[in-house]
Amino acid sequence: MQKFGIFLWLLSCSLSGLTAFGQSHKSEVFVRGSEYLQVEVWRSDLLHFEMGLGGAEPRIWHTPSILPERRDATVDYVRGVTGTGDDFLETNDLRVLIPRRGLCLEVFEKRFHHRQLGRFCGQVVNKSGRQLKIEGGDVQHLFGLGQQLDDPDQDRGRRDDWVGRRRESPSPYGNFMKSFLGGAVGDTQIPILYALGPGRSGYGLYLDAVEKLVWDFEATPWRVATERSTVRGFLISGADLPSWRRGYMELTGKPLVPPRKMFGLWVSEYGFDNWAELEGKMSSLKRQNFPLDGFVLDLQWFGGVKAGAEDTPMGGLEWDRRQFPDPEGKLQKLKDQEQVGLVLIEESYVGRARLEHRELAAKGYLARDCQSCGPTYIDVNPWWGRGGMIDWSHPESGLFWHQWKRAPLIKMGVMGHWTDLGEPEMFQPWSSYFGFSDRGMQGHADVHNYFSFWWHQGIHDSYARYHPDRRPFIMSRSGAAGSQRFGTVMWSADIGSNMKSLAAHLRSQMHMSLSGIDYYGSDIGGFHRGGLDGNLDVLFTQWFANASLFDVPVRPHVENLCNCKETAPDRIGHQASNRENLKLRYQLTPYYYSLAHLAHESGEAMFPPLAYYFQEDLAARNLAHQKMIGPWLMAGIVAAYGQTTRGVYLPAGTWFNFHSGTRYDSQGGWIQSESLWQNGLFRLPLLVREGAIIPMASSLTQHLSANSGLAQEVRVFPSGHDTSFDLIEDDGESSGYLRNQLKKTRLTQGPVAGGLEVTIERAQGTYAGAPSARSWIIRLPGVRSVSQVSWQGRTLKGLSVKESPRLGTWRLEEGDLVVYTPSEPEQVAKTLRLELDSLQAISIH
Repeated sequence: MQKFGIFLWLLSCSLSGLTAFGQSHKSEVFVRGSEYLQVEVWRSDLLHFEMGLGGAEPRIWHTPSILPERRDATVDYVRGVTGTGDDFLETNDLRVLIPRRGLCLEVFEKRFHHRQLGRFCGQVVNKSGRQLKIEGGDVQHLFGLGQQLDDPDQDRGRRDDWVGRRRESPSPYGNFMKSFLGGAVGDTQIPILYALGPGRSGYGLYLDAVEKLVWDFEATPWRVATERSTVRGFLISGADLPSWRRGYMELTGKPLVPPRKMFGLWVSEYGFDNWAELEGKMSSLKRQNFPLDGFVLDLQWFGGVKAGAEDTPMGGLEWDRRQFPDPEGKLQKLKDQEQVGLVLIEESYVGRARLEHRELAAKGYLARDCQSCGPTYIDVNPWWGRGGMIDWSHPESGLFWHQWKRAPLIKMGVMGHWTDLGEPEMFQPWSSYFGFSDRGMQGHADVHNYFSFWWHQGIHDSYARYHPDRRPFIMSRSGAAGSQRFGTVMWSADIGSNMKSLAAHLRSQMHMSLSGIDYYGSDIGGFHRGGLDGNLDVLFTQWFANASLFDVPVRPHVENLCNCKETAPDRIGHQASNRENLKLRYQLTPYYYSLAHLAHESGEAMFPPLAYYFQEDLAARNLAHQKMIGPWLMAGIVAAYGQTTRGVYLPAGTWFNFHSGTRYDSQGGWIQSESLWQNGLFRLPLLVREGAIIPMASSLTQHLSANSGLAQEVRVFPSGHDTSFDLIEDDGESSGYLRNQLKKTRLTQGPVAGGLEVTIERAQGTYAGAPSARSWIIRLPGVRSVSQVSWQGRTLKGLSVKESPRLGTWRLEEGDLVVYTPSEPEQVAKTLRLELDSLQAISIH
């Protein structure tokens, strides 16, 4: 049927010349003089292409970012020649024209009546380099391309997307940490571009490059430049922006689910000098009723560094037992008695006088001066010492280092690994590596942008081999396309303590989200306090509120070698606001954790910009200062001194204020938020879409659980149409979820005659320690009056607000209806039915 449809199109367009059927395991080559264009059909809506000089290889090469198993070898297509002599390819979704002159791809999408997606032309520049020109397709907005922070003062009057901008690293190699507004921030190349046209039209373009790319969108046609003669990549089409992102995630890998504790508070500083400092912060936080999941230890844990010295502790990766005695016992105590974990920093540098350097050199696991030479001597910026750098591109180096150094730490109970300086920060440009040895690509420029990728891959693969029941967690300031599939989260490096840096980070988060990095955080409050531009407490309070909604983990961090600065949220900023914003994060953890599973299963975005869900709304496309949290929640960020309220754009539909329950009916317009300070607490505007179903945790849940068995709270925001959400749970620690050891419970809501019905479907699957039965606390904001509440066909008793809640009852609390259901087996479907009188609403225009 697919081939027949293609033939009909051929006849209707009066095409002539040779036509032939192909399948996607083939590679089609089109020669234009001394250049060639090579195309492979990976799926009906996914093209792999290469433009180069000389002769094409049998197959298009791809970087390790790409998962080759994503190619569908059964997809049919047609190759032919038009009546004007142009070549073409035809799939069920795309028509690709290759003009007989020039080196170009013109791509048309059938679902939009053969609307042109774009025209992509390659041309040689400076004899050895190449440019890719991008034009056509009526593109209006551009997103993605990894991490680049720009000065907000220089951005005044410019859009938040890439149109009118230039995306270029300051480094000649690509990944880099640059000086920025009193601090230093990461610049990470993840070359996936999303081009949005009218409505839902557009595409994703991933350029599969190891070298630095320069993207110029300041004038049309847009151009991408490389110093190499070959450009290769993937063109991703589909129904809309979420489908293009899912296509990219299929190509490069979907993120692992972080351990559940990583969604909480992890306190960090440079650095904790001993156990006493850490315990002092822990005791203080707990006295002030701050929830806490762990600490992140900087390089003091292994004895710090000796600047300029070859016998530096760097590279030992062993505890300094003078300052941190009995780490085995301490980690066990922290886990058992305090429910607190540790993440430890590690680097790729090894002092030359160390045993580790000799062992690594003997095995060929260090960067070398040439393929037959000894290890490269790294003495650039020797704040850490002097010595060598591990060559993570060697397929055995990661496994060797893990077994020797990292595995004993994991056995002690270390929960994660902080891979610092991974751009890499210090290197010698003449170094030689294992690299892409089968292609002769072994110089520094060949491996630079994949250095941290291989590092993370080594950790991931070592877990799979040596700790198959543990899930890896890696925190990095650098990465590449595909790093997310190894359990890597990223942060924006040693950022400065000022509002402009916070604003720049939050804009960067928009692009990182679409670049496949769902977990992108910051040093909350800023690492370098020397760049402070105002009141530190105000800055920290706002930063912490933003991070409590968007960062995984929530991690304050600061340079504190003087032991004179604070980073724990009970000691800096507005303590009560910090506590309440953090508690909100913990309350929302069941929702966040379910989103993490959806991101892993289907490639959905955790914290996307509004354009992800409201692509057809042009006003929603250029709002880096508003972000979605999954499909249901939307927050407005704040990064300004003296701000007490802010405008919030509401796409068309019905929205609720998460905190007050106020309902808004919008045709697509702006409202002024309620005060950012309510009852003496600072909090960001948080809106909820009609129909949202938000599983939550709360102290009341814990109270009822202690007295009546396990309870799960859910907030349901009533809608006139059916909606659903999957609550997804696992043991929170192991890799069992990869073997389907998890539980899914579909929650639905929708109108019925005379009221509303909420259904909790029969739970699917299970995991070790999963409850066999539980009760539910179902809160319905906006419900002002109800005539009857029934559960499983039985009428529940209504209580006054003065009566303590108990299972099998309901009551009105601050205008919300709250139902406390009896405990029921998880394997039984459950129905709550409400007979309602009315809902209150506020209309906006």
